[in-house]
Amino acid sequence: MPSTTRETSQEPSPAAPGAGADGDFFGHDAILAPVAESALLIAGTTPLAIGVFGGPGSGKTLAMRRLQFRIEALAAAAARLRISPFLTRPVIVNLTAAEFACDPAPLAAGALRMALTKSGGDFAAIAAETAEAIADPHTFARDIAGRLDAARDRLDLERKALDDLEGRKNRLLDTILYEASGSRIDAFARARRSVIDSRLRGFGFDGDSLKAFKELAREASERPGRWGKLAAFTNALWAYKGQLSLLVRALLLYLFAWGCSIANDNANVWLSALRSLGDSVAPVANFAEGRLDWLERARQGALLLALAFLALNVWRALRFLLPIWRGAQILSGDAVQRRGQIEIALAHQTRRVDTLVQDIEHLSDVSAQASARAEGRPALGAASTVPGIGTEAPEVMARAFIAGIAACVARGEAGKPQRIVFCLDGFEALSPERAAEALNACHQFFAQPGFVLVASVDPHLLLAAGTSAVESTARFERWFDIPVNLPDASANPEAVSAYARALMNRSLLPQPAPIDASRSSLSSAPTPVEIALISALAPVAAVSPRATRRFVQTYNLARTRFADASALAFMLALDTGATSGELAAVGAALDAPPESPLEVDPEHRRLAFALAAVNETRAEPLGVGAASAAWAIARDYRMPQ
Repeated sequence: MPSTTRETSQEPSPAAPGAGADGDFFGHDAILAPVAESALLIAGTTPLAIGVFGGPGSGKTLAMRRLQFRIEALAAAAARLRISPFLTRPVIVNLTAAEFACDPAPLAAGALRMALTKSGGDFAAIAAETAEAIADPHTFARDIAGRLDAARDRLDLERKALDDLEGRKNRLLDTILYEASGSRIDAFARARRSVIDSRLRGFGFDGDSLKAFKELAREASERPGRWGKLAAFTNALWAYKGQLSLLVRALLLYLFAWGCSIANDNANVWLSALRSLGDSVAPVANFAEGRLDWLERARQGALLLALAFLALNVWRALRFLLPIWRGAQILSGDAVQRRGQIEIALAHQTRRVDTLVQDIEHLSDVSAQASARAEGRPALGAASTVPGIGTEAPEVMARAFIAGIAACVARGEAGKPQRIVFCLDGFEALSPERAAEALNACHQFFAQPGFVLVASVDPHLLLAAGTSAVESTARFERWFDIPVNLPDASANPEAVSAYARALMNRSLLPQPAPIDASRSSLSSAPTPVEIALISALAPVAAVSPRATRRFVQTYNLARTRFADASALAFMLALDTGATSGELAAVGAALDAPPESPLEVDPEHRRLAFALAAVNETRAEPLGVGAASAAWAIARDYRMPQ
């Protein structure tokens, strides 16, 4: 038995409340809930064909939407659990019978591929790989070679674009300063052009002052931080025109002040030296001695003048640097913003190049494989000797595609579709004969492992296509494994009124109840009593293996809706295999009071045998009330006749 452990890859997203459904106004969910479980049950048997029967306007399309919604919600609920008895990766394919040609293969294959592609991820890749695998090897090899060449050309273009982005990143400052029109630093420089021009010329910059300013701003932006500003300031103190002369003057004045200080401190020494030179020099010494305070004044004046020159040097340096630092700040801001944009573009472009490289490697491998496949195979055309290829090529290719997907589903690999559910509607648009032909083709076409076919059909339409009642019944039994009869909406006027109110006011739509995907009522093991009873009733219900299988399947569905298993098994057996006379006898027996035991005419020996087998499993004989309730449910799974 397959494992019930959920695989987490390619999980369906949970269905939104009310999505794909109009509310269960007509009691469809009670019948369709076990059908949805049978479509997704891990331990279920496929292929499976389910017929949803109802007359014109009975709500078949509405019931199909409800069934699809329930399948999607059940898969989503199972995906959220670690262990579930249900599959989590179904693919639902909607088909319209009126669109079928003589062969449904092209339409079904196209719809299946579209559904897989819309699912994205691994599902889309599987659709593409399967389509490639069934293609003509010569055509496929040429297509792959063309795609490979186109990918290589595109890679060259993308690499050139990547190199261009790298160059733009390296030339970013030049672009902002000289190439980008309307940059902020350009606007700043032009707005203060007269000031900048005068200051730069005062420092010896001739020529285009704007260009010189931008270069200085660039140098400052390349040396950010305190140390960069300190270096720029130090350089501005002496490296430009007029600054060094101010420093030299300040230095000379400082030396003069220092000399004055020494002379004042050693006045006695040099005055004595002057007097020793003779009487002629003595008046000079006396004059100097009387004015020694002039040396202090000269020292102080020289120091003040030296400080003035230094202050002028610093003021000129700051006056020169402040607009440059402001320009560097603006330039750095623009560079950071544009560099971020370029780096984002670079990362995106790098990913594109890497993806293209991987695609080219993959295409190279596929091209080599396609060339190997094409060797020794004749090209398709008038001289083709490949059987089955010619005017029917589209149908053959479509069938091969469907078979390839079925094989993929059957392998049960991780990330791959686990079940394909085909929902077929719209038979009313066809004539009875054409509807029968289309359904017969679908029955043959969708008989693939992992496939579930759900067809909503007006049984009277198909019965009209048969030559006899026996032939029509045989067709239904051949086409469908599980019949589901929708309740007659016209018999429930309250439900019709509620549905009309909801159509007028969508807020009245009931919210769907949460679905428990942790267990399945279909997977519960039958009791020994049930096994014995079904075995005893099988000869009454069926005369062929197909009918026996349908009896067991319908019982497994119906037992989830009715607690009295023996009564239900008895009525399903009669509904499946009883003759018209036996059904009339049962109908007459059900006319008795509900509290009385069910009695059948002993002349109907099969009925008497079946009723005896049922009563043997019960503590008291089967009553008319329980039999009538079971009969109402059994009719929901009656094959059209």
